[in-house]
Amino acid sequence: MFLLLLGWSMAAALAQVPAAAPTTNSPPAVVYDAEAMNYGLEQVNQFVSDRPQMAALIHDDNAIENWAVKAFASPDLDFRLVWDNRPTISGPDDSSESSDFPDGMNRSYIAIDGIWKGGPRAGVKRTAEEMLVNLVFEVANARNGRVHAALDQRALRGEIDREAFIVQSAHNEFDAWRTVDDFHEKIWLPYCRETGTADSPALWRLNAFANFDEWLKKYPRTYWYPWQFYGTRYDKLEAFHYKDTVAAAEKGDAAAQAKMGTMLGYVGLFAQSEAWFLKAANQGSVTGENAMQWFCYNGVETPKDDAQAFTWAMKAAQQGDVTAEKTVAWHYQWGVGVPVDAAAAKTWSDKVAASVAK
Repeated sequence: MFLLLLGWSMAAALAQVPAAAPTTNSPPAVVYDAEAMNYGLEQVNQFVSDRPQMAALIHDDNAIENWAVKAFASPDLDFRLVWDNRPTISGPDDSSESSDFPDGMNRSYIAIDGIWKGGPRAGVKRTAEEMLVNLVFEVANARNGRVHAALDQRALRGEIDREAFIVQSAHNEFDAWRTVDDFHEKIWLPYCRETGTADSPALWRLNAFANFDEWLKKYPRTYWYPWQFYGTRYDKLEAFHYKDTVAAAEKGDAAAQAKMGTMLGYVGLFAQSEAWFLKAANQGSVTGENAMQWFCYNGVETPKDDAQAFTWAMKAAQQGDVTAEKTVAWHYQWGVGVPVDAAAAKTWSDKVAASVAK
């Protein structure tokens, strides 16, 4: 839940200008090339197609559409923002939007519900303005994905306690709301004045708090957000028992190596994740073999190799793993890394059915 900070060297910057020249801390201007803009437009068009209410606000190359296209284009990031049409996982506070930090293929997904899924408005279509607020907020959150991932990594290694993890995670989201304030002032209000659209200040949660500490006070500790939401995430990271798992994995324990792969992937360290999964797979770990199929098929941290992906899936399937059996059937059905073989696809599909029936 996620603003990428662009680091730079003051000394290096000053060395490149005359001594008398004025200096600035402003980051370099973002260059939106045609490829990035086409990608951004593709994502926005899909968003509007999936959430038809948004057509009332995003259309005809207006200011909101221009912002949204550039937001998804984001050529200054080292990952892609991707529109995700899947329903969000709502919490008790009826959350209706979500984003995540970049996955192994450098994609960060943004999801926004088109209807209210809970509470007194359950089943009611959400307004375009409600969803626009969500989009602005989650774009800011997603842009901050690397910061969130780094915080998860600290928690995994036991370098930050539960309270500090929750508070820092919430602070990152408070920063995202500051971005929403800026959008409201510079883009939304001018749009409203130009088109005669009514503004709904309550939706934008305009900054009524002077600082983060005041903002956090509006969330009692009995609230699901942020205390239970981020507390549960911290507990999951702690449950990996990082130090003990590292020790066992380094001694050659395949199960621990697979667990290392899982936990490191969970916090976005995909190169390290792949390395541990490979160690586990080479010892016959089904978890490792299934993971290596994914890495090889998607070309994440290793060259894309469909044939090798099939080989890893087959190794796991031959140990009776249902997930791998499904994967092998898929490889044969579509000829991915192996010639199309309808008979073999059926054989493996039948194995899946038999395994599930047990």
